[in-house]
Amino acid sequence: MLTLLRGAVLSGIALLITICCVAAAPTDARFAAFRTDAPAVAADGPASIDDVLGIGSNTAGSSVLTADAAIDLPVDDPPMAEEPELPDVPLYSAALADLPATSSLPPTRIVIADVGIDMAVEPVGVLDDGAMQIPANVAVAGWYRFGSDLASAAGTTVLAAHVDSLEYGLGPFARLTELAAGARITVFDASGAPHDFLLTAARETAKADLPVAEVFDRQGPPRLMLITCGGAFDRQSLTYADNVILTAVPASDDAGAQ
Repeated sequence: MLTLLRGAVLSGIALLITICCVAAAPTDARFAAFRTDAPAVAADGPASIDDVLGIGSNTAGSSVLTADAAIDLPVDDPPMAEEPELPDVPLYSAALADLPATSSLPPTRIVIADVGIDMAVEPVGVLDDGAMQIPANVAVAGWYRFGSDLASAAGTTVLAAHVDSLEYGLGPFARLTELAAGARITVFDASGAPHDFLLTAARETAKADLPVAEVFDRQGPPRLMLITCGGAFDRQSLTYADNVILTAVPASDDAGAQ
C-alpha cells in the first residue's frame, strides 16, 4: 500500500514539474540544451525526482547538478585591417668615397709666377682613414673633387701637394712659404681658361688642429686654399708635424671669377 502511494506521489510530482517546465520554457534558442537534456520518464515505471531534475550522485553520496551540453553563443571575428602598401624607398651609400663628384669646372693646372711654380692638378678623394688623398708625385697637386671647383659660386677650392718625398725630392709647394700677401695665383680649367686669385693669408698649424670645417667649406665665399706639409719632420713616422695653409680670393680682374 505504501509502495503504491509513494509511486502515485512521485508520478504526480513528475507530471507537475513537467507541466511547469513546459509552461515556463524560454523561447531563446540558447537555452534549448536545458529543455532537451532532461531525462524522460521511463514508460515502465515512475522516475525518481533526481532523474527528472537531472541530478546525479557523486561518490560521497551527495547530489550534484550536471550539464552535458554547452551554451554556444554567436561570436563574430572582427574584420582584419588591410596592411597599407609601403612605397619603395631608394637607398644610397653615405660613404664619402661613393658620392659622385659635383664639379662642373675642375682645375687642371696651377701657376705661381713669383716663385716659379707650374704644376699639373688632378682630382683626388679620401683615403680609408678619412684623410684627403694626395698624389705621390710631389710635382702634381691634388684637387679635392668633393668640394668646390672653379665654377662654384661659394666654398673653397682645395689644392694640396706633398712638400717633398724620398723618391721625388723637394716639391714645388715647398716654395709656398716664400710668397707675400697679394701674390697672384693662376689656376687653369680643362678648357685652358685662367682663373686668377690673390693671396690674402698664410699660416702654419699643427696637423691635429687643422680647421677642417673652414678648409673644406662649401657654403662660404669663393676662395682658393693651397695646403702642404711643414714644421718639424719625424724620422720615425716619416711625417711632418704641421700644415702650411695659404688662402687666396678671386682677383677682381679675373675674367673667370664668379
